[in-house]
Amino acid sequence: MTEFFWLGSGSPLFEELTQLRHAIFTTEFGLPKSFGSSDDRTCLHLLVKQDGQPAACARLARGMDSVFMATTVAVAAPFRGKGIGTTMVAELVEKSRRLGCEHLRLTAELGTTAFFKKKGLLSTGIECDVADYTVEIMVAYLDDNPYQISWLQPGQDISPALELRRQVFGKEFGYTNDPDELDPIAHTMLMYQDGNVVACGRVAPLPDGRYKLGKIALSGSLRGGGMGRKLVEALEFKALELGAQEVFLSARHPAMDFYLHIGYTPCGQPFMSGPELHTDVKKTL
Repeated sequence: MTEFFWLGSGSPLFEELTQLRHAIFTTEFGLPKSFGSSDDRTCLHLLVKQDGQPAACARLARGMDSVFMATTVAVAAPFRGKGIGTTMVAELVEKSRRLGCEHLRLTAELGTTAFFKKKGLLSTGIECDVADYTVEIMVAYLDDNPYQISWLQPGQDISPALELRRQVFGKEFGYTNDPDELDPIAHTMLMYQDGNVVACGRVAPLPDGRYKLGKIALSGSLRGGGMGRKLVEALEFKALELGAQEVFLSARHPAMDFYLHIGYTPCGQPFMSGPELHTDVKKTL
């Protein structure tokens, strides 16, 4: 059975991933132990297990809003030729698409470029050396995604998000505390469909070093189809980029089962906020 685990450097599985990466790139290929480890904390990592054994790995980082880079993409020697590389590339592409990527760049060792071309990636002809390890930059265009994600930095105009939030939280749920004190320090996400904002959320780095997700709003027509999970995944990825190893949010009780299902655990007592009960929940990235 093939299993995919997406994780940050704070995950208990990260040690397994780094050991696998060391076995491939250092022991087998003779590269420095530090190869591929820079910026680990701000990247999203993929660990692939086959029948419970670490079999492959990759790392995903954002260059710009919709341009992502996949690096240290490799399959352990005992698992090569068994289709794991194919399924990993498919998972990388699908995850990137869900996170709003439109242009995925991948660093491929020169002996593997033919494999990646068969999987739909295009050669750019650009080569570079990383610790005496020559790679070619390959690319996959994912601009067929019907939804586009963009990010607003703290201090930028968030009026498109406020308009949707007032529609969802104000008119539907009866909240009146919008905007609030976290908006000036938050990174705000907008999701577009056909040029219209259909979802939003934010990541707020708090003064105490914690990272809080919140103001996750989704147009009614998009609810119930897995879009909520995609929104939270995109917010978690942004939190990783900002340096978070754990995030928390204040979950409305009607939505509590959703957050428990995607890996969050309660970390406080219920409290009233606006017209509804909430409980803080957290997740290790």
